[in-house]
Amino acid sequence: MALWLSVMVTGVLPFIMATSTGRPVAMAARAGLRSRPLESTVRDTLAWFETLPPERQAKLHAGIDAAKEAELLKAWHEKEASKPA
Repeated sequence: MALWLSVMVTGVLPFIMATSTGRPVAMAARAGLRSRPLESTVRDTLAWFETLPPERQAKLHAGIDAAKEAELLKAWHEKEASKPA
């Protein structure tokens, strides 16, 4: 849990925190959460991206900073190594 808490607090991958809490998606659906079709999500995301200034579009990147990834992986490996066999 500490690893994902770190991710949430630093704001690197906030949506992963929501999926790692162990709560079933069914609870969210019963509470009214609705998922969108992938096609409309992609279309709307592209439409939003095209509204960005060209200099911002040129700085497109995916994933997290390499140093942060290394930090998270190190923490995960340490946690895994400390588990009883």
